[in-house]
Amino acid sequence: FTKLVKVSEDLLEDNAANLNAFLANSFGRWWAMTENRCTLIGDGSGDPQGIFVGGTAGLTFDGTNSIAAAEIPELFYKLGQGYRNNASWVLSDTTLAYLRGLSSSSVFTFGPIEIDSGKMMGKPYFTSAYAANYSTTAYKSLCIGDWSMYAMVERKGLTIRRLSELYAGTRQVGILATARFGGAVMQAEAFQYGTQA
Repeated sequence: FTKLVKVSEDLLEDNAANLNAFLANSFGRWWAMTENRCTLIGDGSGDPQGIFVGGTAGLTFDGTNSIAAAEIPELFYKLGQGYRNNASWVLSDTTLAYLRGLSSSSVFTFGPIEIDSGKMMGKPYFTSAYAANYSTTAYKSLCIGDWSMYAMVERKGLTIRRLSELYAGTRQVGILATARFGGAVMQAEAFQYGTQA
């Protein structure tokens, strides 16, 4: 994966802007977003394999653009007992907001734990912009899984290079960030996702 930024020589010479720290932070966020996207929806061919690709289709929700309260525990218990201890949910902010708006309290509590504590069915949830929303037919909108069954390897970490000569004719400097990593679901049954009807 690569990310190229062109910066004017004038801006680089103005050290008061603290550009190096800004670019390092930006490249770090880019790398994190790339890993996030790949581990969720990567196709496993040109990208690392994501959980919504390598996991198991545990449940097709009854609604095209809805999730019934009773379908949350149904999906949860599709996950084998051996995977439930380390399990966590992945969904979009939009889907989480929808689930919080459901009237049935069974979705939001598991014993004394409420969803506002960062847990659903007693398991932590994480939101991502790369998880599909619940409102579109055939979208995979919710996943419960054991992330210890996902393998990721970083080949060399994040490398940043300065390309001083390539854009010299326009008084710019190229700054190129590269990262090599791979990932795959190790046990398909360790990730159960729900799909909109």
